[in-house]
Amino acid sequence: MKYYIKYAILSAILLLAASCSSNQVTDERLLAVENIMDARPDSALQLLQNIDYNAFDSERDKALYFIYLYQATDKLHIMQSTDSLITISCNYFDGTDENLRKLQSYYYCSKANFYGKNYVKAITKALDGEMYVSKIDDPYWKAKIYELLADIYYYNYHPEISNTYRIKCIDYYSQAGKFLNTMYATADRAFCYYHIDCDSMLLILDECLKNNIIEDSICLGFFHEAYIRPLNKLERYNESLLHFREAKKYLGKYADEYIEYPGVAWAFIRIHELDSAKKYLDRHLAIKGDVSNDDMYHNMYSLYLSYLRKYEDAYEEYCTSIKIINNRDRLLSKNDIGTVVSEYHSLKLQAEKVKASYNRIIFVCIILIMSILIVTLFIVYRLKYKEKIRNFENEMLELIRKNNEDLLLKQEEIERILNTRYEELNGLFDNYYYIKDTKDINSGVNKCFNQMMEQCKSREYLKKLEETINQYKQNVLSKIREQVKDINENEMMFLSLLFSGFSLRAVCLIAGINTTNYYTKRRRLKLKIENSDAQDKSLIMAQFEKISNR
Repeated sequence: MKYYIKYAILSAILLLAASCSSNQVTDERLLAVENIMDARPDSALQLLQNIDYNAFDSERDKALYFIYLYQATDKLHIMQSTDSLITISCNYFDGTDENLRKLQSYYYCSKANFYGKNYVKAITKALDGEMYVSKIDDPYWKAKIYELLADIYYYNYHPEISNTYRIKCIDYYSQAGKFLNTMYATADRAFCYYHIDCDSMLLILDECLKNNIIEDSICLGFFHEAYIRPLNKLERYNESLLHFREAKKYLGKYADEYIEYPGVAWAFIRIHELDSAKKYLDRHLAIKGDVSNDDMYHNMYSLYLSYLRKYEDAYEEYCTSIKIINNRDRLLSKNDIGTVVSEYHSLKLQAEKVKASYNRIIFVCIILIMSILIVTLFIVYRLKYKEKIRNFENEMLELIRKNNEDLLLKQEEIERILNTRYEELNGLFDNYYYIKDTKDINSGVNKCFNQMMEQCKSREYLKKLEETINQYKQNVLSKIREQVKDINENEMMFLSLLFSGFSLRAVCLIAGINTTNYYTKRRRLKLKIENSDAQDKSLIMAQFEKISNR
């Protein structure tokens, strides 16, 4: 039994050590990438591009490589619109307990589909990642997954749901100490109100700029750009252009990346500065190249043409913008995010039920296997125990037979019993002492043993025993009889058994007493001898000390 327990503990330790070692980065190049990712993502990407991921010995390192690759390109605003590589990371980390890596792999898989405009897959992968939010302690990555969910809902025209995720995102960025990320997320939250309540949108932007000192010029430019569309919608065109100029000043060379020029053209058109409006519409066309799916551009260009009284061209542009909107709405209705999310949660619930049922089956199987194993071990142990009992009974019966023959031998044979046989006899008595009251002892053996004990305390045997002790121990028992008063036959029998060399348990069995009575009786007899007027007290006490030290 001990062997099996030790083996199980050793196996558990080895499995734990293996699982711990599997969670470590084994390639030094990936460690170098990890160390510089946040500060220098361009250098991290260069290092990654110089690594042949097919040469990795570890599947974990390969999966981690793809996470770092998507992370570096994402930080550098290089849009990955295919998930073929990051799916490898998802599949690998799904089979581990590394919850942060699971969240990261699903995050980049979702983002790749988001950039590829596959919003159905993007939302399902983001929701897969969200499952691990409660299992990690990193507020930054909690914020990232909520930010992505907010983006997906926003671009699919669900601003209310997007807003709930923005609030969580802002909270976790704040916990992580990411000030700029918190500011950008707050501005994005304001955009959720554009189609609902522009005044609320402006209020969020105003309060954020009023309560925070933003020193980053790009972030300030982003905030000022956010004012343009809601101010246009509220017909506050001069204020809109004022914020446009501030945004352009702060953004500098990044202005073309962040500013939506059709919104700027909208304000210029409304204040009748058509040349400026045309300038920024052309600027937008030059930057984007393809505006076939840009409804805002065609809408603003239609407005511009109508101010030039080119009504037919304006109508054509307006129809183009309507067509783009209809096509987009048709696509969104076909892949409605709300329906997808509802089906996702339904399928997840079914999967959880199946998993729970499977776990119950596994648990029952484990219990069954353990029960069979325990019963088998018990049966084996019981069989070995019974075999041991049988061997002991056979040995005991043989020794009893021999001792029965030798109990009344001559003095020379008694001496041999005193010197050698009592060791075996004591062993028998000691073993019998523990099993005499159990059901495992053979009834024949029990009867035989009782007969032997009766012989041991018979007068004839005790007389022979006393004679032998007196012969070889300086007549100690005769001296006690003669010189110590008030010694009865019971006490003499007890002293005979003590001086002969019988063990404690043997004496208890023959005398019919328990161990407590044994020590009480021995102490009382010792005191009686010590307090007596015996002439040979010192000799008697010397012999008594010998048996007391056994």
